[in-house]
Amino acid sequence: MDQWNRGTKNSDSNGLSNNYQFLTDGSLAPRKVSCSREVILAAGAIHTPQILELSGIRDPAVLSQFNVPVVINLPGVGNNFQDHPYVGVVYYCMHIFPDPNSC
Repeated sequence: MDQWNRGTKNSDSNGLSNNYQFLTDGSLAPRKVSCSREVILAAGAIHTPQILELSGIRDPAVLSQFNVPVVINLPGVGNNFQDHPYVGVVYYCMHIFPDPNSC
């Protein structure tokens, strides 16, 4: 998903949205989805918090800095992100080992 569009949303009595718009990779035509129950949001470790934040779910002190209206005060969203770098190790050996099948 390249972009999350908060666009026009219809909200229920709790102020939660039940209609969403989004753009898929390389498309200029927005897709619209609606729901009548809970939605599981799975956009990876980086994009899931980003979408929640753009939707107004985070600490109000942070959201107010970016003029995003607070829908749910949930301070833990977007915190404790830890990068886990991967370092590959390659070892070259010039010694030729005997063929294990020749023993």
